[in-house]
Amino acid sequence: MKDLDTELSELDELFDTELEEHEKGPSSCGCGCKRQKPTNESEELESDSETGKRPGCVGLVHGQCPPEGTPFEVLDQFAFNVARIDRVRHPPKLERVARTIAASQRTANPIRKVLLVGYTDQVGKDVVNIPLGQNRASEALDALCALLERTKPGLSRSIEFIIASCGSQRRKATPPKSRRVEIFLPIPRKSQPKRNEGQSCGVPARPALLREIEQESGRARVTTQPRLCLFMNAGERSHRNHFQCGASRQATRISAVASPTGANCRRRIGATSYDTGADIIRSIESARACLGRPVDAVHVFSHGFGQGIPGTTTGSAGLYRNGYPGVDRADGGRTLSDLPTAALANNVTFVLHGCNLGSGDENFARSLYQRLRAGSLTNPKVLAHRNGGCAGRDDSWREYSNAHPNGRNVAPLRNLASTGCCSS
Repeated sequence: MKDLDTELSELDELFDTELEEHEKGPSSCGCGCKRQKPTNESEELESDSETGKRPGCVGLVHGQCPPEGTPFEVLDQFAFNVARIDRVRHPPKLERVARTIAASQRTANPIRKVLLVGYTDQVGKDVVNIPLGQNRASEALDALCALLERTKPGLSRSIEFIIASCGSQRRKATPPKSRRVEIFLPIPRKSQPKRNEGQSCGVPARPALLREIEQESGRARVTTQPRLCLFMNAGERSHRNHFQCGASRQATRISAVASPTGANCRRRIGATSYDTGADIIRSIESARACLGRPVDAVHVFSHGFGQGIPGTTTGSAGLYRNGYPGVDRADGGRTLSDLPTAALANNVTFVLHGCNLGSGDENFARSLYQRLRAGSLTNPKVLAHRNGGCAGRDDSWREYSNAHPNGRNVAPLRNLASTGCCSS
């Protein structure tokens, strides 16, 4: 049997052969990839709208842009509007990644997760650039898998690959430098800057906004109510401040309990942060225990998409519809089946301030309403936005209730939902 160094020394010779085969058309690799290459990078990514998975590839595709961190390797200078890897520039870098992954398998801490994030330059719109970045990450994944399989057959199947796209975000000094794929070993976690969970819900941080957060959150009152105003502890400060400001405003308005910790919690009014779906579940249970009454209102200020409320770490660590693939329970990911309906009032109202949580016929808001009804709550209501925009806006609401179980578009809800966009 060849030793690792001997095997890896052959990669230069093998890479060209593997890449030539890959470029001929449909291909397969150790990751289980078997797909036709896109003929035009403007072509939108073919994906399963329900699962978010790219057909034929085991790498799990996440729509949200992961945290900005320090990549292990960067494949840059992709050709304009092209997803294919550069046959001269990229192979040595991919070989370095493959060598490191293979060598780690002989240590006490083998690499088990790899994140590849694709980017574009500033030309074009998100509808093209997000799929284009994803295609670049997928192309890099195919080549990396081929190298890993040449190194050790079956190696790629022992690793969880995650591909994501940030489109034209985080531009570099030049357009060629911006057209890149970043490879992370291991995947960045919460100890690093957290991810920007979308492109439409954040606002710049400003001193007036920071003062408002300090003034409106954490006020002690004897009239604290069994209500929650949750905000996403997003990695980008401007986004986190935006969500916290909205949640703090709403908490003051409805006397929501701040950061409940259980039966002996301090009864203060204010917002409550979350990082994971498990945090959301725990906050509901703790608010019930703290105030001795079922929770009758839950506001969530966050990013969002049709399948759920994202967490703040890479991977699926938020709160999602039942059946959403790849929920990372070990890192706090949860589904609606975990929702503690026993801690909720029969007439509980959920107000979801994030983007697109009420978008489409089958969405997170509708599934949440169905879960509440299945949990024997008699008169629940769920309100969510059906498009993108700032958290705190009072438009584009979709209501799910006993009167409208299939949903209806509703007028502004100034007395219930609107706090205004925290932007100054």
